[in-house]
Amino acid sequence: MRYFFLFLLLVNPAFGDTITGYDLYRSLNKKYSTNVSDYHDYETASAYIMGVVNAMAHSRTVYTKIIAEYIPNKKAGANLGIVLMPLSRQWQVEQYIEVVHLYLRKHPEHLKLSAIENISLSLFEASIAAEGQL
Repeated sequence: MRYFFLFLLLVNPAFGDTITGYDLYRSLNKKYSTNVSDYHDYETASAYIMGVVNAMAHSRTVYTKIIAEYIPNKKAGANLGIVLMPLSRQWQVEQYIEVVHLYLRKHPEHLKLSAIENISLSLFEASIAAEGQL
């Protein structure tokens, strides 16, 4: 039920734009917090990531459009987004969370981007690394 609610949150543009990479990063850093409400922030961020991943698994256009924005050659960017989409792999939830968290640590300048953009770009970087091209 929580994933369904988060999926609805993602498709509603009024709420989707308010969640930034900073909010996502801050929430992921609360994994080991002893404060219950802080830990709930981590769980909510984890569920949000999985909601985005599930949405992208059903809509490659979302993923490829975001990737195309960050590659100068638009046609090549769209093609790379399709070819290197890592969502065909059966990853564990924790692996997706770690990929996003690692990406946000390595690219603090992207904290101004939306959570969906950061998740898409982190999966894109992970797929390039998996192909041995990074």
